[in-house]
Amino acid sequence: DDFEGYPGYQNSLELALNQLEMSTPEFSRKEILIINSSISICDPGDIFKTIAKMKTQNIICSVVSFCT
Repeated sequence: DDFEGYPGYQNSLELALNQLEMSTPEFSRKEILIINSSISICDPGDIFKTIAKMKTQNIICSVVSFCT
C-alpha cells in the first residue's frame, strides 16, 4: 500500500477509545501506546476533545517518538 499525507493521532485515538469501550470491563486498566516516527502530524478535528474523553474514562496514553 502507498501512504500519502501527514499522520494524525486523533483518528487512531478515537478508534482505540471505541475499542476499549466495547471490549474491556470497568475494573481493567486501559492504556494506549503510540509509536511515531514523523516530524509533523495533522489531526482532522479538535484533539483536545478526544483527550478529554480519554481522561473521563481513565485511559492512559503514552507516546514514543523516534524523530530527530
